[in-house]
Amino acid sequence: MEKIKVAVLFGGQSTEHAVSLQSACAVLHAMKGTRFEAVPVGITREGRWFWYRGPLDAVGEGVWEKEECAPVTLTPDASVHGLLVQGAGSLYLDAAFPVLHGKNGEDGTV
Repeated sequence: MEKIKVAVLFGGQSTEHAVSLQSACAVLHAMKGTRFEAVPVGITREGRWFWYRGPLDAVGEGVWEKEECAPVTLTPDASVHGLLVQGAGSLYLDAAFPVLHGKNGEDGTV
């Protein structure tokens, strides 16, 4: 059975950036060995988006940006679900799971 690809969005420009990283680390670890394939997508404090491919614990430790990352953007075509990876083409997704926090439980940066 093919795994369901889920983008796990974390970080962001909120004051709750660090909380998002901790939550995302827990979610990413929980997805290991399930029917889901996690695609970690980190958002920096400056609002830049990256497909993160390094060790999961680096997310929770807040040092993920120093690891293996590739700049990404959402596909501009609403009929194509996925990300455009700079210099590498498209990465197709089945779903997105935002693990973003803000003052009211959401983050308006997405």
